[in-house]
Amino acid sequence: MIRREKSYAEKDAEDARLAILKELSNQTSGSMSLEQIVSALGDWGHRKGDTEVQQLLNDLLQVRGVALFQTGVRLIAEITREGLNHVAGREALAKVKKPFSSLD
Repeated sequence: MIRREKSYAEKDAEDARLAILKELSNQTSGSMSLEQIVSALGDWGHRKGDTEVQQLLNDLLQVRGVALFQTGVRLIAEITREGLNHVAGREALAKVKKPFSSLD
């Protein structure tokens, strides 16, 4: 089976998803609002708007890396056990860059 090379956009999205998980894992509560995540991603070099970050969070929801909650008008993301395991390198989530890897 021939493996297709990932596009820059795919690699960027995978890296942004890892950055989201790392930021969430650094929070005492393990959670952040959408607005906080947008701001934090900027610190990681990912300049993305609310809609694009919400799509990244939905992607993480699909692979069980985060849980999403709506509190009034705010969207809250909370890291799951699977997300923590990915950040620690104990398991791999699809569509998320592997931690400690500069090649993927």
